[in-house]
Amino acid sequence: MDNLGAILEDFLLASDDSDEDEELLQIASIVSHNTPQEVAKTICYYEKTIPKMRDGVFKSHFRLKRETVEVLMQKTSIECADRGLNIPVQKQLLITLWIYATPDSYRSVGDRFGVSVSSVCRVVHRITDCIFALSPTIIVWPTGQRLYSVIEGFRSLNGFHGVVGALDGTHIEIKAPKKHHSSYINRKDYHSVQLQAVCDNKLRFTSAFTGMPGSVHDERVYRLSPLAKNIDRKSIIFDADHHIIADAAYPLKNFLLTPFRDTGSLTVDEGNYNFKLSSTRMVIERSFGFLKGRFRRLIKFPSNNLKFVVKVVIVCCTLHNLCIDNDDAFIDCITDPNLVNERAENASNSDDSGISKRTRIASQL
Repeated sequence: MDNLGAILEDFLLASDDSDEDEELLQIASIVSHNTPQEVAKTICYYEKTIPKMRDGVFKSHFRLKRETVEVLMQKTSIECADRGLNIPVQKQLLITLWIYATPDSYRSVGDRFGVSVSSVCRVVHRITDCIFALSPTIIVWPTGQRLYSVIEGFRSLNGFHGVVGALDGTHIEIKAPKKHHSSYINRKDYHSVQLQAVCDNKLRFTSAFTGMPGSVHDERVYRLSPLAKNIDRKSIIFDADHHIIADAAYPLKNFLLTPFRDTGSLTVDEGNYNFKLSSTRMVIERSFGFLKGRFRRLIKFPSNNLKFVVKVVIVCCTLHNLCIDNDDAFIDCITDPNLVNERAENASNSDDSGISKRTRIASQL
């Protein structure tokens, strides 16, 4: 945390935009609705109560079905074994999932599982690190046959051809950081970090980038993101007729399509294009809604430890994908009030190839 504090200090005192961008990247690269209530210490909750739970009750508590927890166990059992704690890996996982799923305090979770507050803290950080290490293998950009399945899936929604993903951002509310907290105050006047993500037609995240302070404009978040860097250096290559779709806050490019600016004089083709793009792009809003509905700690994260917040956000995106991969549906989708696109304005740095492509597609829809 001392290193992170030094990075923040330098970034927030810098006046040069390029220097500031570099510092922001260093920070981000560490890549409920009910009042919490204390519970009396539960005797043998893990050992006796959980095994007897009906599957529906188990999922309501831990947000994953038992089979998905088993898959997660197989992926993390060796890395997450902590002999110093003498706590079974499955119990560690369930403690951590409870923390992600609720706003409950570490003390109340410790009482429920019969462990100390310090053990809860150690377990959550350890499991978070283990799942975070899995994220590059689970949050992946579509290629090959999967890419064409995604494109066809998007086309079947509203007839919009060539879409490989929908891009947007959302705010994760946090406690005020100890230093330079004003940089984390967003337009809704609370402290936050941003999550920028792309999802496919099945709501699966294919790119996730978090850690930027809430005051940073979404176009700049995109410019600093690994997604933009990978596109610039051709690590992600788009065919001429393939593209990401986004709202007007993002720059119009040949590979990134945004709406026509509506000044009241749109043509029929332009209006139809805007409608179909907006309707198709709703998948990313639904992804954020399911993400925060499943892992409610992301609604209001009671921490100012930026490294930990960043890791937990990415871990929850990873678990979101793991659930989709294992047919682990979740019906509690919230309407996310913290979407970045509510303040969208047409970005200024469009390019000619993007303008031409958008006009052509509008005439063909």
